[in-house]
Amino acid sequence: MQVVGIGASVGGIEAFRLFFEKTPSDSGLSFVVVLHLSASRKSMLAEIIARWTAMPVSEAADGDLVEPNRILVVPPGHVAAIRQGRLHLRSLRLEAPRELTPIDDFFDSLAQDCGENAVGIVLSGTGHDGSLGLKAIKARGGLTLTQGSDGSAPQHEGMPRSAIATGVVDLIIPVQDMLRVLLAMRPGRAAPAQAPPPDPDTEALRLAVCEILHLTTVDLPAVNTPQFDWGMNKMGRRAKPVAPIFQPEVPARAISFAATHKRQEVWVGFPTVKAILANRIAPALTDRYLAKTGYSGQLSDEKLPADAPANLFQPVPGSYDVHGRFDSRSRPHSWQMFTDRHRAVFWAAAAASVAAGPVALAKQPEA
Repeated sequence: MQVVGIGASVGGIEAFRLFFEKTPSDSGLSFVVVLHLSASRKSMLAEIIARWTAMPVSEAADGDLVEPNRILVVPPGHVAAIRQGRLHLRSLRLEAPRELTPIDDFFDSLAQDCGENAVGIVLSGTGHDGSLGLKAIKARGGLTLTQGSDGSAPQHEGMPRSAIATGVVDLIIPVQDMLRVLLAMRPGRAAPAQAPPPDPDTEALRLAVCEILHLTTVDLPAVNTPQFDWGMNKMGRRAKPVAPIFQPEVPARAISFAATHKRQEVWVGFPTVKAILANRIAPALTDRYLAKTGYSGQLSDEKLPADAPANLFQPVPGSYDVHGRFDSRSRPHSWQMFTDRHRAVFWAAAAASVAAGPVALAKQPEA
């Protein structure tokens, strides 16, 4: 019997809906859901999931038997472990820090108890809970999945990104496809019979590396690169980046900065900021705008030469520079990147400007 552990945090409700709506009541799988919440929070997750599936759903209690075609939801304020097919709950203090990792803890016990029959899934959420647990499952021959970016992209990508960064995730796929893939992979899935427990020194080193590991996404604007001259093009006109264009040194500085600073995201260029915020605030309108302008915005008025190179099937010969042909139209700096790198100075200056306004008004002589 395969036991599927599913961990999520912020944004997990929608991901659970997409998952369990596709789950038949006779899949033969057992499900344990762990939601990363503080000990003081209340949850109605079991009742919510029950709306989306015909399987019995209940809040887990200490000693519950993990059975096929059943969903157990670990209540907030508890850390769950599975031993010999039963759940064991440990209560947390109300003041327990949210940095606790209940998903990691459960996945670790799941790996030890179920071995190759363990399945670990990480869905939407912030932070890194679940990443180390997936490593434990993978080490024992289990299957690991995380929510991928598509139409059901995670609302909060911190946990999926952290899991992917470990390098042990077997499948990065849409939530609604996970159950179909699990059922298809069950019979005859190739997996090691039982991996030996990790060496204590190796495990200590792994934990130390995970403590310093950080994943930063660098979101880039249009960049002046030579790819517009050798990429496959069937449009009849020469390709161009969407203005405003930035020199390649700008993203290079951003990537260097991201490698040495623990930031979740680094936005380069104000167009990037506008695109990301617009997609978060009004994604449908953003998609409509891009559908109207995306095609024409990436094509110049210049006719594509008949002998234009294309690298789709073979490398393009010749020596290409770092810069493309748009030097005269490219910006060497990004003020938005400057403010991102120097946040403390920027916010201090902004606060001083705000505070200076009332002071200046107060000093004005009365008429």
